Amino acid sequence: MSSGEDVTETEDLEWPERRHALSLMGLWLGVGSLGILNTPIKHSQLLIDESMY
Repeated sequence: MSSGEDVTETEDLEWPERRHALSLMGLWLGVGSLGILNTPIKHSQLLIDESMY
């Protein structure tokens, strides 16, 4: 970049392609579902039996 160039050019934001957006949404839902499955498992591991009191 030379010192005489104008640096005010900016690129406009564009919506992602439909296939790319759906792939990211599927990945996000897949990772999120792991948390939904792990929550009841971890909760049941933290419970203390009545005989332990």
